[in-house]
Amino acid sequence: MLETREGGCHCGRVRFRARVDLDLLSQCSCSICTKKGILHLPVFPQDFELLRGKNREVMRIGYTAALQEVSTHQHDFVSGYVDDLANVIDMDAIRGSGIKIGVDPLGGASVKCGPTCVDVSP
Repeated sequence: MLETREGGCHCGRVRFRARVDLDLLSQCSCSICTKKGILHLPVFPQDFELLRGKNREVMRIGYTAALQEVSTHQHDFVSGYVDDLANVIDMDAIRGSGIKIGVDPLGGASVKCGPTCVDVSP
């Protein structure tokens, strides 16, 4: 059943209204989503309406400039992911099996954590 919900960005410049089916709400089991409490809910274009901002308020800026913004905060996503691998993967079973595994951090999100992940792999 569709329900109408409103939300927006953290600064309040952009507001939206969406008709959503809460039965489609899902929870990812990756370490980042679990630790942050992130839930996923699909919203279809025909059920989405921008109320304020209409994207005129959304600025596109480069990476270096974005780092200077007060709303930008650096966060180490890699360490939490790597530290939690032992809770998700049975490293002893892999080590004992003699198989070799590859590293695909965060589902292939182009995260540079090769040396860190290799250090904990079996």
